[in-house]
Amino acid sequence: MMIKRVDRYILSQVIKVGLVTMLMTSFCMVLVQLFMNISDYIRAQLPFLRIVYICLLDMPDSIILTIGPSMLFSTTYFISMLYANNELITFFNAGLPYRRIIRPIIILAFIMMAGVFFFNELVAIPVGKYRTDYTNEIFSRTSDNPDNRNITLMDIDGGYSVTASRYSAASGTLTGIILVFQDENGALSERINADRAVWDLERGSWRMINAVVYKVEGDNVSYTAYPEYYDDRFNAGPEMFSNLAGDMATMEFSLAINYLRQMKTLSATQYAESATTFYERVLTCATVFIMMVISCSVNLKFKKNVLLFSILSSLAVAVVYYVIQMVTLIMARQGVIAPIMGMGIPIIVILIFSAISASMIRT
Repeated sequence: MMIKRVDRYILSQVIKVGLVTMLMTSFCMVLVQLFMNISDYIRAQLPFLRIVYICLLDMPDSIILTIGPSMLFSTTYFISMLYANNELITFFNAGLPYRRIIRPIIILAFIMMAGVFFFNELVAIPVGKYRTDYTNEIFSRTSDNPDNRNITLMDIDGGYSVTASRYSAASGTLTGIILVFQDENGALSERINADRAVWDLERGSWRMINAVVYKVEGDNVSYTAYPEYYDDRFNAGPEMFSNLAGDMATMEFSLAINYLRQMKTLSATQYAESATTFYERVLTCATVFIMMVISCSVNLKFKKNVLLFSILSSLAVAVVYYVIQMVTLIMARQGVIAPIMGMGIPIIVILIFSAISASMIRT
């Protein structure tokens, strides 16, 4: 019974301070967004209620950004207050080691990590997309251009590579196509040049206009011209040619996974950038867990100003985490490391550091 009361006390204190901090910081971020765009709102003569509505649409993204630092502050504040008020001594005398005290916090961190993931996928991303479309409509802005230029894709399984000078999303058209097929030995077997190609949805392949098909048979090369030409082996969908690296952060989850599965064999460069963005989106939820783990691992050896120095120590480690993450994400997008390691390396480094730091806390 006593243990349950202790757990309830710990969780209630951490959650209460964390929620208040998160709401305050989220509100501040919304105000920053408001002041950044206030001139546009005034120029467009938007009514007050519409401005408030846009601000409310900013809240989910603000919550995702602030929940990690908010829980870091909340957890650090709670633990430092236990130390400053000598409550830790009471817990230790009752036979509760430090690892038992922080156990409900770690469990809460796991639960919050799962909650942040689902909140991001089910609320923040859809609301963010709606907010973008809504403001684009109000200010008559155009959405991000999904067109792409100077495209090169290679399908290892299909045995072909394709280059195109441009892809137009509006018309679903590829321009300036060179399609090259290889045989099982890797030798050139066929080449197709076409002025343009339009995606045939019913057939699931590209209709190539003014195509010239070159076939290589030993030392002989023959060619045939076609006004329209289909090759069912060339079945990479239009989404493979769009400039979707930025859209991975908002694309439907199942569609994003399917896109990455196909892009992995088509373009290593575009795959690295898109996959890194996708893993950043998925593993953003781990930030709240990392922040709370950092708070639990702070070694409280300060004789004065325990709260201040504890928060500064936690923030210092958190800054290191974000700096490492920034560097590894750049490396992952450039293909230097695996895409998942862009988020994985900083998480692993901080978990190892926190485990070592927590083991040095004397109880």
